[in-house]
Amino acid sequence: MAITNFSAKYRTLKIGFLIPEDDISSLIEAVKINTLLWGGEHNPIIPVGADATKVIEQIKSAPIDVLHAIVNNEKIGAVLNAFPFLKSPRHFTYEMFTEDWHSKKKSLVYLDSLNIIEKHYHKYFKGVPVKEGDSNCALPKWTDTDPLANVFALTFGTYTNNFNLQDDFENAFLKGLRSKKIDIEKDKELDSNLAGKISPITLTSIGLKNYRRELFRDGGVYLGDANNFDDLIFYWNLRATGLWIEFLPIQGHERYLKFIEKHLDHVIKSTKKPDFHRSIIFYYRDKTEEIIDPIFNKFKKDGIPFYKSNISNYSPDETLYNLPTDILGWEFTNGLIDKSYGKYVVNVNLPERKFITTESERDVSKQTLAVSLDSYSDFGFAGYTLKLPYIRDLNEFYSREVSVDPWKIRTEEDSIAVIIDLDDKTETLYPIEHQTLISKVFDFAGIKVQMSQPGLIARKVIEKIGELEDARVLKIKGVRKILQEGSSGSTITRGEATKTINENDFLKHKRLFIEAREKAELDSNSVFDYLLKKDFFRAGLELTCEQCRLKNWLTLKSIDDFWICEYCGGQNQTSTHLKTRGDWKFRKSGLFAKDNHQEGAIPVLLTLLAIKRIADHSNFTYSTALELSGENLGCETDLCIVQYGRHDKIEIAIGECKSDSGVITQDDCNKLKEVAKKISSKGNMEACIIFSKTSDTFLPEEIVLFKELAKEAKLILLTNKELEPYHIYWLEEGGIEEDIPEKYPHSFSDLVRNSFARYLKN
Repeated sequence: MAITNFSAKYRTLKIGFLIPEDDISSLIEAVKINTLLWGGEHNPIIPVGADATKVIEQIKSAPIDVLHAIVNNEKIGAVLNAFPFLKSPRHFTYEMFTEDWHSKKKSLVYLDSLNIIEKHYHKYFKGVPVKEGDSNCALPKWTDTDPLANVFALTFGTYTNNFNLQDDFENAFLKGLRSKKIDIEKDKELDSNLAGKISPITLTSIGLKNYRRELFRDGGVYLGDANNFDDLIFYWNLRATGLWIEFLPIQGHERYLKFIEKHLDHVIKSTKKPDFHRSIIFYYRDKTEEIIDPIFNKFKKDGIPFYKSNISNYSPDETLYNLPTDILGWEFTNGLIDKSYGKYVVNVNLPERKFITTESERDVSKQTLAVSLDSYSDFGFAGYTLKLPYIRDLNEFYSREVSVDPWKIRTEEDSIAVIIDLDDKTETLYPIEHQTLISKVFDFAGIKVQMSQPGLIARKVIEKIGELEDARVLKIKGVRKILQEGSSGSTITRGEATKTINENDFLKHKRLFIEAREKAELDSNSVFDYLLKKDFFRAGLELTCEQCRLKNWLTLKSIDDFWICEYCGGQNQTSTHLKTRGDWKFRKSGLFAKDNHQEGAIPVLLTLLAIKRIADHSNFTYSTALELSGENLGCETDLCIVQYGRHDKIEIAIGECKSDSGVITQDDCNKLKEVAKKISSKGNMEACIIFSKTSDTFLPEEIVLFKELAKEAKLILLTNKELEPYHIYWLEEGGIEEDIPEKYPHSFSDLVRNSFARYLKN
């Protein structure tokens, strides 16, 4: 049983609230629910109008785990039907609450903000005498008839008794955190002390960290109308991205003057902290400068970077795309790897939830959250992975493949998230085979794939020798020569083999590591011994029959005191035929014995090794040759490599790999170009084409083809100059080549730039 390592990041679930467009009452209802949720301040509220299709497209690119409808009309129903996978973790409904069968009281399905109150109460306040100013929490209260009531609800959050809850959140906020209740009198100025205080909605983001970007990036103000639906929804969703902003109502802004002044003072002070580079931004939409400038100028200060930002053309999907990833805790753990019913199984031990108090009297064991798991290895089993491309449309496929529960998995930019209950101690995952994963990614792009005969042979070659890295010996030109020359029945002596290896640029491979050795430098005898160990060749005797004078091949297994001629049946005494140690000869073995040059497997393996040097080893997903088909498509690719996790784009490489005698044709270029176009037109995927050749140069006519193709496609070009060194751009004497712009490439785009500079620039 093997062990693999994971980073485990606990996080709140990102819930998208669907409301009818222009329905402020539904907006306030969504705010009330978010006030109860841990992470509620960062949950988006998504209005659905006449064009439900537009909303569906926006959600496709958003890191949303669950959808919840405040009102379910025809258009919102269409959005929900487009994402059946984004149901509640109970996955048979879209409910936000569960009901206790005895008391008929309700509790939240998700982590609630009462967990925050309990944690801080037991840590800071329990048993500690009450004293003035020992809490920075405030509970604002206002009347429903206040013209700014909607703004207050969004700004501070609001507790309500409308949900028939088991727990009294407002009372817990007041007593558990020793909060001060502050009344907002109708038409009176706001108490400036509210600025910087922890309100019920601010509480929901306590304890959250964003490991991708600073949570509060910029601070400022949103200028809008207090009862304008668009202004209210944009304010909420801008703040949900992590902006430190407050709503300033244009009508009635006089009530906010001291409050906003103090808020901006807090923001300005934060800009003076090390490593913080913030600016003050006044956001607004659909307003003239005649309306905005008089208010803006009241707050602008000399020496402080104040800016206005008109977001009238701001797309809602930009807000959704920029939602923060709210991390509750980050631990390291391990997983035990086993095999069950023909599949690899990884049992992950889930770390302790340190963000939850153990002293709570409530039963929160079934409240749900997510754990983001990022594996640090490929499990020791080549060809399987838990590193999944960030394609949200494949979430259901990932869930069915990786988990027994088809609703549990959410793919992320650099990990996978599993939806769990608070009391879950372990999680069982099933790594996906590379071939299955690549087939699904191509299917998403509208391309059908099937493993071709050359692909099967190349895969079997890798399995036979152990793993891809065991093919490193093929970098030696002399090794390729003795494998490719001769027929299936021809033999070679050790001396002939080592001579061929030595005479074909072997000096530049003296430092090549193929296995552990005592000597610093590699020699040709060690290379040939390695070929024997990996079963590239098998030893035997080539003896001549005394009766018919025909040569016979005797394997080690068949050698005895006497041997029978396979042609005439005559019996021969073995000892009389042995003259010297030179009688031992070697034949190519297994797949290498066929007269088909392993269907071009050698240049494919060398190309995979070269690309692997610049890829994340635990994220190196590849397949050997595939047959591709689709609308107006029909061709083969000698390999496919998928690279993701280091950037927004998912990079997919397809290509043609030739031996030194092969020729890349116009037809090869045309067919691969069409495949690359189809892949690149889909979502966040980007394709490039690899042309590799186990020769020292490309033919002049091939370079002409490449220059023309490079106008429409991204090309990676590899010859022996890149394929034979251990690292793709290392020099024989050490260091990095000087004719390339990207000295240390880490993406396909870097390889494309280097290929252009080396082969196509002139």
